[in-house]
Amino acid sequence: MKDIGELTLAALASRTAYSRSTWERYLNGKRLPPREAVRALALLTDPEQVKPLLLAWEHATGAQAHRDSTPEVASRTASAGSAHARRSQLLGRPLRVGFVAAEAAMPYTQHILAEYRRLHPESVVEVHSVDFCGQVDALLHGKLDAAFLRLPLPSCVRTLPLALEPRVVCMPAHDPLLARQPVTLGDLAGRVFVDVAGDGMRAWWDYWQINPRPDGSRVPYGPVVTDIEPLLLAVSQGEGIAFVPAAARALYPRPGVAYAELTGVPAATAALAWLPRPHAHPGVAALCEVARKRRP
Repeated sequence: MKDIGELTLAALASRTAYSRSTWERYLNGKRLPPREAVRALALLTDPEQVKPLLLAWEHATGAQAHRDSTPEVASRTASAGSAHARRSQLLGRPLRVGFVAAEAAMPYTQHILAEYRRLHPESVVEVHSVDFCGQVDALLHGKLDAAFLRLPLPSCVRTLPLALEPRVVCMPAHDPLLARQPVTLGDLAGRVFVDVAGDGMRAWWDYWQINPRPDGSRVPYGPVVTDIEPLLLAVSQGEGIAFVPAAARALYPRPGVAYAELTGVPAATAALAWLPRPHAHPGVAALCEVARKRRP
């Protein structure tokens, strides 16, 4: 059917949820494909053959089940059954994982994704960047299955804390406070801070910028941004300052921007986040399992 449809392995990979190497194994008889892969192939080549091809697949899987029920393989099949079921589910569609700002570059993110891919090579992972304002919406609307974000998040979102990290002050490179590090909240009284667009992430941004301050005073907000790069631009032009994770010093060096140590402020928490769903992608549970094992 692949030849009839004149589809290459690369074309199949680009138009389905299965990789080129996975299609090569299926089409060369090295591995029995799941039902979803058979249906996808039929739809791409000859939609009228969907039902006949699925019937053929059911006969093939029935024969495979009969072979697996023989005494010499029965115990092996029973012990591997749950693993096989999970692998079949993981092949259904890509696992969509998001990250905000530089979370994709953090050691915990890279380790968790690398270990997930090692344990589940059959699972396709799509990685997406989300901005400050859209990070929670992407989970709520099903655009992402899971995401590497920074707390706090709404109570409807499940989280698994991964790491603590100090905050630093992102400020113009000519700011005189850079010579008086570490900086305190008192040193920054009255300073204008960069704000985020909309009200959806207000609680999250207020937490990050410590608004209100312990003395009850409110932070004066200025320029409004949606993500890290516009924030850095506003800071470089002297329009405002902001509290950001300490990793920004290494990950976001920019002309006109500097970072000052901040004291008397609690560390921030990075976390793996997901939304509980009745039919969640099975890769979410597998990803959480990897993340839990990584935690100290």
